[in-house]
Amino acid sequence: MFQAQDNKEIKRLHLRIKFLSFCFFLGFLVLSAKILYLANLSLGSVISITESDIHNMKRPNIYDRNGHLVASNIAISSVAIRPNLLRNKEDIVDRLLSAVPSFQREDLEYKIFNDKKFVWLKRGITPSEQDRIHNLGIPGIQFIDETKRFYSSANTLSSVIGYVNIDNIGQAGVEKFIDQQLETGNSGDVYLSADLEVSHAMRDELLKSMNEYSSIAAAGVLMDINNGEIIA
Repeated sequence: MFQAQDNKEIKRLHLRIKFLSFCFFLGFLVLSAKILYLANLSLGSVISITESDIHNMKRPNIYDRNGHLVASNIAISSVAIRPNLLRNKEDIVDRLLSAVPSFQREDLEYKIFNDKKFVWLKRGITPSEQDRIHNLGIPGIQFIDETKRFYSSANTLSSVIGYVNIDNIGQAGVEKFIDQQLETGNSGDVYLSADLEVSHAMRDELLKSMNEYSSIAAAGVLMDINNGEIIA
């Protein structure tokens, strides 16, 4: 009698253990799914910033150690066209050439005689060119406001600053570092340790030495020995 009762208690205990094990397993699955969801959500946000939005972000200004402006943005207008919406394409090519003589016929024909949904005609047009193209009244023409990088002292600090491509994406130097900062949401202005006036003076002296000794190249570095900052 006691043995039968003990067997029932053991069975009940086994059932409880199985039930608790199932609950723990189910909870683990729910927690794992939640972690994966949050990870994918976070990754998606990073991809959105780095691949889709970074070239639309306003690039910060670059200053030297004394607050002199080294790099900034200027507003420009560009023109694009939607070839898939066009009719009488040969006539459109002729009209564009008459409005903007700097266009090349072969280039226009290559861009217009296809069925693409979007093609750049020219990046960075003048206000006069924009007015003349607009007055043509061609359907499918689109004007887009963009920004272009302007370097006030490109010859002096070019090796440090680097440069951007036509899409305003940094390719080297500080400009490439700025892209890394933009990916993290940091769009604050950048202040260099370099001194623009000292860099100008060093460049002038190097050019004089090159002319004096008929050398093909020259280089120099000025560093603050107290903290290791590069001045020029």
